[in-house]
Amino acid sequence: MEAGSCGTAALSITGPDCRLLCKHCGAGILRNMKAAVTPESLFREARRVFQRGGRSILVSGGSQEDGGVPLAPFLPTLKAIRSEWGLKVLVHTGLVSSHM
Repeated sequence: MEAGSCGTAALSITGPDCRLLCKHCGAGILRNMKAAVTPESLFREARRVFQRGGRSILVSGGSQEDGGVPLAPFLPTLKAIRSEWGLKVLVHTGLVSSHM
C-alpha cells in the first residue's frame, strides 16, 4: 500500500469484510484499503510503508456484530511496528469493549 500524500497508508485487518454493512458506508471504504488480515501481513505492510518513506499507518477494518473492529490479536504487532520503525499508528477501533 502506498502512503497517500499525507504519508499515511490505510490498512484493513478484515480485508473488505464487514458484518454490519451500515448504510453510510456499506463496507465501501474498506475496498480502498490494503488488506492485512494477519499480524504477520500487517507487520510486512508496515515495513513496506516505512521503507518507502511513509510516516504512519491507519489501521481499521470492518465491524463485527458487536460494532467493534477485531483488533486484539493485532495489538502486539501494532506495538512492535511503533517501536521498530517509529511509525505513527492511528487506529479506528469501532466500539471498544472493556477488555481492550
